Amino acid sequence: MLHAEAPLFIWNVLEIMYHMVRLGQTQLLGMLLAQLVELASNIHEMKHPVIKMLKSLQKAVYLWEKHATLEKMRLLEKAWRLNADIICRNYDSRLLVVYYRLVWESSCIKLGEDQLDGLDRWFSAVKSKIPHEDSYFQQAILFADPSTTEETAPPKDYEITKALCVSAIQHRCTMTFGESNMASLVRLGLLKSRILGEIDEQSSDEMPQSHTRFQARVMAYLMKVLMDVDRELGLDVDVADRMRNKIALREFGYSSTSPQVIHDMWQLEAFLRKEGYVAEAAKIRRETYKRLEEYVDQVPVDEV
Repeated sequence: MLHAEAPLFIWNVLEIMYHMVRLGQTQLLGMLLAQLVELASNIHEMKHPVIKMLKSLQKAVYLWEKHATLEKMRLLEKAWRLNADIICRNYDSRLLVVYYRLVWESSCIKLGEDQLDGLDRWFSAVKSKIPHEDSYFQQAILFADPSTTEETAPPKDYEITKALCVSAIQHRCTMTFGESNMASLVRLGLLKSRILGEIDEQSSDEMPQSHTRFQARVMAYLMKVLMDVDRELGLDVDVADRMRNKIALREFGYSSTSPQVIHDMWQLEAFLRKEGYVAEAAKIRRETYKRLEEYVDQVPVDEV
């Protein structure tokens, strides 16, 4: 992860910090940053910008622990937006892979309208929007996830789901959301939905499965956005069914034991338990633990 582009890495670090501070886990956050500094020092000189940034974040956490009344969330939001500006200002097709690797499931920190407009122009300006022949793109996007090369069948009604996701996100873009951060999520969803049409003009059974799996990961993201937006609008949404569909897409797009899938299963379990479906929630919990154990067993001993 520390070999990733610096703005991308800091984007994700700030995202993690935001969640942990919101949950009041500043002590745990300090431990995480100390570990990141240690790992980074094995790769970079201590004067490297990434290490300097991590150390600055460490100081901020130290001050927050000493002075509980200090404002934290707005500071992190500002830092996140400044870092996002660095990415959004660079309309360079060579940086397109950076965009695809960003964590766009940002329900807490949103891009400004000017940044969204910038990304829109960026996509329009790039001639080859999906650089299939680029070796770095193939490694980072198409083949890194999942690690297995096994051929597996897409989820049921895969093509229908893909068409529905695209049409639904286009329709939501015509709606008004007021001050809600849903407007930003929908715009980002629309940007990312273009990937589904740009992957290939061939039908899914003719394209490499790595491309199809990449599409499935995008579809899972769109399904999450649509579910959040529709609930915000007060629409009648079968949340559990949509969550199951999202999990199925991510199982195909990543693997059944990927952290993304396990995270979604925890969310489904929590929702079912809240709605009173205790037996089904318990069943999912047992399956989640089983997959988590399998995931841990797959980690090489020398990487622990």
